[in-house]
Amino acid sequence: MADRESRTAPGNAGKLQAERWDARRMRRGDVAGGVAQGFLYRPGHVLVATDHIDHVHGQLRDVDARQIDQGPGVLLFQVGRGVDVPSLVSAMRIPRNGLVPMVSPNHVMTGNGNIMGGPATLAEPDSTINLCEAEGDGPEVTVAVIDTGIALHEGLPEDALLRAQVEFQPADAEELKPYPNDPNLGSEAGHGTFIAGIVRQMAPGATVAVHKVLNSDGLSDDFQLAQVLADLSAGGRKVPQIINLSLGGYTHRDVSPPGLATALASLGDKTVVLAAAGNSGRSRPWYPAAMKGVIAVGALQNVDGLPAPLISNFQPERAWYSNYGPWVEACAIGDWVSCFVYYNDPPEVLPSGVTVPARDFDGWARWSGTSFATPCVAGAIAALMRKEGIDAKKAAFRLIGKSGLKRVKGLGAVVQPPCLP
Repeated sequence: MADRESRTAPGNAGKLQAERWDARRMRRGDVAGGVAQGFLYRPGHVLVATDHIDHVHGQLRDVDARQIDQGPGVLLFQVGRGVDVPSLVSAMRIPRNGLVPMVSPNHVMTGNGNIMGGPATLAEPDSTINLCEAEGDGPEVTVAVIDTGIALHEGLPEDALLRAQVEFQPADAEELKPYPNDPNLGSEAGHGTFIAGIVRQMAPGATVAVHKVLNSDGLSDDFQLAQVLADLSAGGRKVPQIINLSLGGYTHRDVSPPGLATALASLGDKTVVLAAAGNSGRSRPWYPAAMKGVIAVGALQNVDGLPAPLISNFQPERAWYSNYGPWVEACAIGDWVSCFVYYNDPPEVLPSGVTVPARDFDGWARWSGTSFATPCVAGAIAALMRKEGIDAKKAAFRLIGKSGLKRVKGLGAVVQPPCLP
């Protein structure tokens, strides 16, 4: 178990996570951008809002663009080899007849696991969790966790905590290794399993609906995520009352990703969407957390090395890694003990020559980041809904929006686990 200092200040674990993620990204070759550009994106991809295509058709033709897919309200184009996508997008966003065309790179979204916003540490073995008490016989509440999926063993979640009140499809099984010949866990393997476990701790009576969009290295993009969100309401399905997005990314010129914007708008006004604020320790907007209608969740520092569910009467302070700013509306402790994948991870040598030591997981681990503060808040909203018989919007307002709540500058309202006084 890591000591308090290593969990509350930048250290080797966070640097190793960043290098590990970057090394795999370079091997894979499906991500462009980085710190110099200020955001990540898919090479050669351009997204255009469906109803804006006539405004940019000529420019797309000039770069030999061809449409390769269509999503909710957006068209996905592949541009010619060697085209600089950010420069092309800037040129296409020039106002025409009072309209700024909605065009964008296909931004890469990560599970909040790299130097531009990822889990602040590697997961580490730790002690068993403490469950909050059941909320009584309140109304049905579903929390959708859109992430890396869930770890399965013989078709069932690996841990008993997740065998009750958890819904998933076989396609949502979590892939642990990013490459067939790689013996090591993906950089974010277990991320979705961990988050589902936190929701279960906070609101034992709520249903957790697992949906996979990130791979085991925590990678997806605006187009893929928009499709998953759109599927939640497709075919007349009942949309989950709460959606947890412990993922995101920076964007070109801090413009909202068009696929996400369209998909989130289609969910309706009865669904509460929460998203992690990111782990760069910056005030720059991180998407989708910074989007209108989304509750951005930052992370508070843990205190005295205690498991988060046991902390009471703490003085809230921003965790070193948490993004912050006027766009962040809520915060919770981002240092959690939860269920993790069962795995023996051998040592891994990084390009710098540094070796990531072997990791032996047996069910419970600690992991820090805004990724894990977010399901704490989602679970608290779900628990209040069941306890008081109120809808998601009212519960969120009670915990986050009303006057008189304890707040931290740049992080919004402080949300404690519902099992604390």
